[in-house]
Amino acid sequence: MSVTTSYKNSKIGRNVLFDAMVEAGVQAGYPRTDDLNGYQQEGFGPMDRTVTPKGRRSSTARGYLDMAKHRPSLTIKTHAVTDKVLFSGKRAIGVQYLQGNDKNPITVHANREVIISSGVIASPQILQRSGVGPKALLDEFGIGVVQDLPGVGENLQDHLEMYLQYECKRPVSLYPALKWYNQPTIGAEWLFMGTGIGASNQFEAGGFIRSRPEFEWPNIQYHFLPVALNYNGTKMAPTPSMSLMRLCVITPKLPITLLVVARWVMMRWRWLMDKVASKA
Repeated sequence: MSVTTSYKNSKIGRNVLFDAMVEAGVQAGYPRTDDLNGYQQEGFGPMDRTVTPKGRRSSTARGYLDMAKHRPSLTIKTHAVTDKVLFSGKRAIGVQYLQGNDKNPITVHANREVIISSGVIASPQILQRSGVGPKALLDEFGIGVVQDLPGVGENLQDHLEMYLQYECKRPVSLYPALKWYNQPTIGAEWLFMGTGIGASNQFEAGGFIRSRPEFEWPNIQYHFLPVALNYNGTKMAPTPSMSLMRLCVITPKLPITLLVVARWVMMRWRWLMDKVASKA
């Protein structure tokens, strides 16, 4: 895994607005920090990014699987969908999965343990199909209960974000990079040299603060981009900040049924955008 701490160790090619953002936070009375993921998270400073020094994204596949896929102890199954975890009493002993278009499940047994790492949606979905979850829901779909665990599939919460955009008084933003006639040069520099704008995800500076002094840890995070984005609803759909999802699918290849109960957040967001547009 490769982690690059944005502009901490290099000033080559970085946008001056990243420094200005951090300095603005310091002038506002917040501390400066050299490591937002380190001992002192509170404050403003450079962001850590999973980008290699050569400008390539160090994804999970590239950072882990590419390095380990030749090990004899690792077998990778592609085009496979996990159906459920198999239990002996309360102990997970294996996994049942479907591969390709084959409708017959394949069973593999674990020598030591089973690890579920399928994301925020699929992980509780697999657990529920395996008999781990709210008993009432499992009974509704005729799934045998291994463990009555009401928290599985409940209380999923996402980030609530607000976007603040300011006009840049000097021509130093990334706006020219959005023009089509500049993008071939940017792409060529990244492809052949691994440098330039294309070698960054542009989240190079940020901050964490506490909204009230009595909080022990920061509860607000700042992201910063040196370019304006269109959030007037014409190109991007609004999303609610919090949803409760009911995972109730008993076949692994069908989409999940989601029950969104926080719809008012979306309505308020749309109402706010409409009000802003009407005054423009």
